[in-house]
Amino acid sequence: MVKARKQIVKPVGPQKSDSKPKQDYNIWYNKYSGSRHKPGEERTKATTRCHASTDAGETRGSHRDDAGICLNFARGCCPLGYDCSWKHVIPKGDSEGTMRDCFGRERHENVRDDQSGVGSFMADDETSRTLYIGGVMRSPDMQAVVYKHFSEWGDIQNVRVLENKGVAFVRYNNRANAEFAMEAMQGQSLDNDEVLNVRWATDDPNPWTQKRKEAIAKRKLLDAAVDSGKIIPDLPSKRKPPTDISEATGYYPNTDHLYVQGGMPDQYNPPPSPPKTLSDLVAWSRKQAADQSKETNTLKKINLAKEETRNIQSLVCDYGSSSDEED
Repeated sequence: MVKARKQIVKPVGPQKSDSKPKQDYNIWYNKYSGSRHKPGEERTKATTRCHASTDAGETRGSHRDDAGICLNFARGCCPLGYDCSWKHVIPKGDSEGTMRDCFGRERHENVRDDQSGVGSFMADDETSRTLYIGGVMRSPDMQAVVYKHFSEWGDIQNVRVLENKGVAFVRYNNRANAEFAMEAMQGQSLDNDEVLNVRWATDDPNPWTQKRKEAIAKRKLLDAAVDSGKIIPDLPSKRKPPTDISEATGYYPNTDHLYVQGGMPDQYNPPPSPPKTLSDLVAWSRKQAADQSKETNTLKKINLAKEETRNIQSLVCDYGSSSDEED
């Protein structure tokens, strides 16, 4: 892996050399404490953006198992590059944790009122992987545009757009990718000069969706209990297939000699021994079919001969009756 490059030269936010501000600066959210967006207020467009193809690379944090992903890297404003003690990579599914996000921040029990922030560990799996994107410029190819920009941060499961409202919902396969995309696309633009508002999606009130989520949650709970050994699955026993297919699995002996007309003969040829291999069984089956075909043909010939005999007898009777009438 190549070494990560420096995304910017000067760090973003207040520095130690600056005069002390009146409020505390939150490095996690890149804003002063108490500073929130007010309804109707114009949003500020982000000045930097992460480009995964050129910005991702090896850092000093790449060799630490406990290091999370660099938050400034996701926002495109990390001035350290290789010297960063955090990772400069796109998250994968195996990097998810229950109590912390992909950046190492603690998740909370409840989501913030404006649906922003780290997120909640109480949210169900689908909700924690779904982002609400507002402020999208309406266009006929709106869904394709949203997919193109957000697929850079991970594999997407579903993209749904509301064209008349300029809103899109993006659901990732992994929660860590949704967490990364939320920070990477906050205040960014797509193909137009819009300013995106990225938040966590609310729970879907559709009753069918709720039932489906409950079924999935119960299934996961059952699987976890089975994996831990607390529950033994009650599965129907399946018949084990034969390991050696060359052996014959069944054979019905030939009992025709028991039903010979006129009683059982004093001496008869005993039936051949049962086939022991698959090839013997196939040959025996073909022989039985051939014998049955011969027997059928013989019966047809006998019936035909009987029919001819009846016809001849009928003709003889007719001839005899006609001779008596002439006399």
